[in-house]
Amino acid sequence: MVLYTPGSTSSYDLTPIENDDLRYHFLGGGAEVGNVGCILEDATGTRIQIDYGFVPSNPPNFPEEAPPVTDVILTHSHIDHVGLAPWLVASHDANLHCTKMTADLL
Repeated sequence: MVLYTPGSTSSYDLTPIENDDLRYHFLGGGAEVGNVGCILEDATGTRIQIDYGFVPSNPPNFPEEAPPVTDVILTHSHIDHVGLAPWLVASHDANLHCTKMTADLL
């Protein structure tokens, strides 16, 4: 099953960031429980993602597609925070950063 084709559905703004600004973009979770994910990007083009999960409903409720990222911070092991981490690794070769306890549960 393919959840997303990388880059095909993301509404993330890929225009360069000016000055020393910081862009943040919620992929979900900004106004709801679940579908958690947020991208932080600085003017150097460094993109860090915080969490990326989904709501395990029937059918599952997925967040917006993530843009290419190299690093992901996972705050804890609830499925609405880490459920799409395997997709980030497979699609973007992202590095996952988390506590040992979270890593043991992944």
